[in-house]
Amino acid sequence: ADIVEVAADWIWETDADHRYTYLSKRFEHVVGLSTSEFLGRQRWDHAEAEIDENWRRHLDDLAMHRPFREFEYVFRDASGKDRYFRVNGKPVFDQSGRFLGYRGTGSDIAEAVEAQREVAEKQALLEATFQHKALGISVVDADLTAVAFNRRFLDLLGLTVGKFVQ
Repeated sequence: ADIVEVAADWIWETDADHRYTYLSKRFEHVVGLSTSEFLGRQRWDHAEAEIDENWRRHLDDLAMHRPFREFEYVFRDASGKDRYFRVNGKPVFDQSGRFLGYRGTGSDIAEAVEAQREVAEKQALLEATFQHKALGISVVDADLTAVAFNRRFLDLLGLTVGKFVQ
């Protein structure tokens, strides 16, 4: 109980129909939502996105009672905010081998998703700036091998991509 209480993630459990039967108190602390919004419901009841290939693979894992790791999904909370979760689960069977449900852990990955989005935006801005600069720019590594250059650099030297890049 102490480990569950101090863990960064939360613990969850479902029944054989994949309905949440338990969410640790940590869920409310980390996510900021009441467990009552989730108990008795299935994970896909909260899915914001359409059922895509990623979801189909996950649903197949559930149907076949396979363990799964790092399944990520988005849902929109009551305030309209998109939430991002990553879950891991292990099937639970009784002594006779009858499937009882899943037990697992969950993480709120909103901060990581936002950080990835910011990096991608900055990368795109940097790339656009690099490519559209009026100056010719090239970047070389320690061996003086060109690792990046913009179109203006090639134009100034009268080179084409085919002649300069192998």
